[in-house]
Amino acid sequence: MDVEIHSVLEEAAVTIMLHADPLEQEAQAQGGLQERRMERERQELAIVNGRIQSVMTAIEDGLYTPALKTRMQQLEDPAARLRASLQIAGTHQRAVLTAPRRFTTQARKPIAALRERDDTETVLKLRRMIGPVAMTPAAGQSGLRFTLRTRRVCEG
Repeated sequence: MDVEIHSVLEEAAVTIMLHADPLEQEAQAQGGLQERRMERERQELAIVNGRIQSVMTAIEDGLYTPALKTRMQQLEDPAARLRASLQIAGTHQRAVLTAPRRFTTQARKPIAALRERDDTETVLKLRRMIGPVAMTPAAGQSGLRFTLRTRRVCEG
């Protein structure tokens, strides 16, 4: 049974390393899309901030009216929304860009150790990273079949 689990883990290790570059490329592509969206939001925020500044200048020049107060409030809402969106998107973008690389970097060490030696600590560390190994009866045969329960392993 340990040999079968070891072979499943070895197969998972090979799959992880095969998909490391495509995952990195996908993260970069998603990061590019996110960056373009953030740039649009920065431009919108600059426009809104310019309008807010115009209203502030009018108020400072003594043209304070209830309509200006209402306009200021109308401008503050989208400005706050855009600032929050940019802050959240920046944090999310860093996580998206670094998750595949971080996971692959963390996985390399136990994968290399598993190839050198077959100790319980290494097997358990790798199993924690990639998820549980399912043990099911083999179809039409005696014995068991070992497979990984799939899950996204590189989420931030």
